[in-house]
Amino acid sequence: MLASKYKQFGGVHAQSAGIQHLLAYAGVRDPISQQAFSEAALFVISGGIGNGYSFCPSLPRSGKSGGVTIIASHRSYSFDGSHEADTLKRLGVKALMSESSSANAAQNKLLGAIEQGNPAYVWCSPNLDFHGSSFTDACTGGFYAVVVHAIDQDSQKAEVSGLAKTSMETSLARLAAARADVCTYKNRAMVLSGSASPSATKTKQAYLSGLRAGILEQQKPKMRTFSLEGLEMLSARIANPKSKQGWPVVYPGGKLFWALRDIFTSVVSSADSGLLRPLFADGLEQAAKATGRKTLMGCAEEYRALGRQWKALAEASLPSKIPAFADAKRLLKSRNKAHIRGSKGLQQYATCVRELHRQELSLLKKFPLSPSESMDLLQALRPRIDSLHAAEQQALDNLAKAVK
Repeated sequence: MLASKYKQFGGVHAQSAGIQHLLAYAGVRDPISQQAFSEAALFVISGGIGNGYSFCPSLPRSGKSGGVTIIASHRSYSFDGSHEADTLKRLGVKALMSESSSANAAQNKLLGAIEQGNPAYVWCSPNLDFHGSSFTDACTGGFYAVVVHAIDQDSQKAEVSGLAKTSMETSLARLAAARADVCTYKNRAMVLSGSASPSATKTKQAYLSGLRAGILEQQKPKMRTFSLEGLEMLSARIANPKSKQGWPVVYPGGKLFWALRDIFTSVVSSADSGLLRPLFADGLEQAAKATGRKTLMGCAEEYRALGRQWKALAEASLPSKIPAFADAKRLLKSRNKAHIRGSKGLQQYATCVRELHRQELSLLKKFPLSPSESMDLLQALRPRIDSLHAAEQQALDNLAKAVK
C-alpha cells in the first residue's frame, strides 16, 4: 500500500520536516510564494528556537552517556502532540490525531490511513531501526518523528520519510516497538483531514503567533532549564568542582568525553551546524516578507551570527589539537553526512557508529587530558557560554520588539 506519488524527503528539524512533508503532499500552499510551505517557515510558525540546558543525572551514573542536551527548539520537552497541533491550527489546517495503548490497534489505524492514501506522521523513539542501524538524528530530545508513507504487508515492511534525502525502510515490528517506546504517549499518529491553503492574512497571523509563542516560552518558561536561565546553570556548573552537578564531579576522567561530545552533537546535527539558528534565520526572512515587518530581516542576521557562535562552541568543546577529539569530530560529521544520504549512506553510518563506540571505550579507559588539563578546557568553555547567553538574550529582546 502506497501513498500515491509521495516524494517528500529530507529536512533539518524532525517535527518541522514531518509537517512540511504532510502539507506538501496534501497540496497546501504558501499564499506568498505560491509554493509548498518551506520547512524554515513552518519552524518559525511552530515557535522556532528554544534555549536551555537539559541534564539527566541517571545516564552518567549508569555508565551509559553524558545525559547533556543543549536545547535547540521551542517546547522540545513536549511529547504530547500539542506542539504539532498548534502549528497546524495557526495555519487553519485540520488534522486527526490518534493514540492507543494497543500496538495492534495502532497498526490497524496506520494501515487504514495508508489504504486511504493518507501518509501518517508518527511519534517514535530515537532508536527506530533501519536495516540494523539506529538511523536518527543525534539531538532528538528523547523522541523522533517520521512520516509513514507506504506499507507492504506481505514483507511486513514500512517506508518512512524523515531527515534523510531518501525513503527509509524498516520492519513493521521495529516501527511498532519504536512507537510504543515514547514515554507516556504511545502509538500516536496524525493524519491531515483537510488540505485548504491558508490566506495571506492567515499566514501572516500564523508567523506572528508562532514567534510570539516562542518568545513567551523563553521569557516565561514552564521549565527553568528550558530557557536562557538554563544556559546560566550550564555556565555555573561546567567548571565547578564544588557543586554536586559540577562537571568535574559528574564526569571524572574519561567520562568527560561524554559531556563534551554531547555539546557537539546538540549543536551540530545531520543537516545543521548551528543549534537550528540558521534554519530559524531562513524562516525569519520569509516571515519578514509575509508580514511586512522589515526589522525581522535584522533579527535573521542576528540568529545567523548566533549559529556561527554556537558552531564555534561545538568545535571548541572537542579541540582539534587533541588527535582523539579531532577523530571523534570527523566520525560524528561523517555519520551526519551518511544520515543525509539516506539508504545510500547506511553502510557508512553503521561503520561510523561502530568506530565511535570503539573510540568511546578507548577514551573512557585512557583519557588524553590530565585532571588539570580537563579543568583548563572547561574553564575555557565557560566564557563562550556566557557570551552566547548574552547574545541570545539580546537577540530575543530585539525579536520581541519586532513582533510586538
